[in-house]
Amino acid sequence: MINDSNRLIYVMRPDGELNISHYFGALQELRELQYQYQSILFIADVQQLTTNPIAKIDYQERIENIVRDCILCGIDPSQTIICIESQIAELAEIHQLISAITPLGWLERVQNYKEVIDEIDHTELSTFGLLGLPLLYSAAVLGFNAMQVLEDNEYIAYIELSREIARRFNHLYGRESGFEEKAYQSINKLGEKKSDLYLKLLTKFQQDGDEEAEEQAKFLLEDAHNLAFGDKNRLIAFLENKSRVYLNEPKLLPLETKVVGTDGEYMNNTLDNIITLHETKESLNGKIRLMPSDPARVRLTDPGNPKLCPVWQLHKLYTSEQKQNQLKQSCTSATIGCSDCKQILEQNILNLQHTLHDKYGEICNDNISIKKIIADNCESASKIVCDTLESLKEAVCFTY
Repeated sequence: MINDSNRLIYVMRPDGELNISHYFGALQELRELQYQYQSILFIADVQQLTTNPIAKIDYQERIENIVRDCILCGIDPSQTIICIESQIAELAEIHQLISAITPLGWLERVQNYKEVIDEIDHTELSTFGLLGLPLLYSAAVLGFNAMQVLEDNEYIAYIELSREIARRFNHLYGRESGFEEKAYQSINKLGEKKSDLYLKLLTKFQQDGDEEAEEQAKFLLEDAHNLAFGDKNRLIAFLENKSRVYLNEPKLLPLETKVVGTDGEYMNNTLDNIITLHETKESLNGKIRLMPSDPARVRLTDPGNPKLCPVWQLHKLYTSEQKQNQLKQSCTSATIGCSDCKQILEQNILNLQHTLHDKYGEICNDNISIKKIIADNCESASKIVCDTLESLKEAVCFTY
């Protein structure tokens, strides 16, 4: 049985149609992990709205298609809660509560925000919503009290922010009656210099997550021979925040697979270089045929270098190892042309599509089932988040 406290979340923004980078990236990972963790696939429509609020998008149709494709990729809605941000009202309240303790500077320093602002400098989208986007992300991760976040390394700043917010909330509200006063009495017993140093190290660890500061503080306490055993234990607990923990500090479970797009860059909906999960033979041929290959291979008789070829990167995902070895030999010896190599890739992509549709297509084509899955899963998600919200309200004494 899966332990509910071992919860994993994957945050997906509905920025367009699902493509093979989703399949070979997060969804393939989640398909395996959903039997080990209590898994949440969180479709962040509110977060998507902050990045493009003026676009007229039919989110209902888009998200139903995304849910359909997630199931097509092997995500089991009986094992993974597939839910939608805007349909979980409690998250808005959690967002408000954590915003009260989040310094503005924490949001401004998030790298992704700075990059987005640079990209959209010519528009009028420098909004409060965009600045607060990392906080929406944190509200989702912390609202589900997830222990693991399945995510690309580029979002590590968002996860670090979530950890800092959790740490600060626990620090501010997780103390039992009289504990803090007793801790400061123990600090005073260290003497003026050591007590000042301990407090500086404590702040560095609890607010900035500086693990070296934690180790230095523990060494300082071990070296304080005049301090009683009980005082030492109290100050270690004070350092580690071992009182009531309202919010878990989530850890990154990194996604390793990066999928190349039809232009040779990493696949991304915004770059219009995607291969979807529903390509026809004709549409796929148009995309693969125009893909760049080894730029040094000008003539058919020139030997190729698969390491320099974007098409080869897709072969490594779709083509059997035995066939890869044959193609590699043929490419480097110039006994196969790029056109023939691309045709083999096209067929392998179509073969996987057919396999997925044969295996999961029946439920995906049932609109009533998809709507019910979304409704039931959002209800289950709300119950989890509601428990977190009640705990946070109790912490801040909002128990009217």
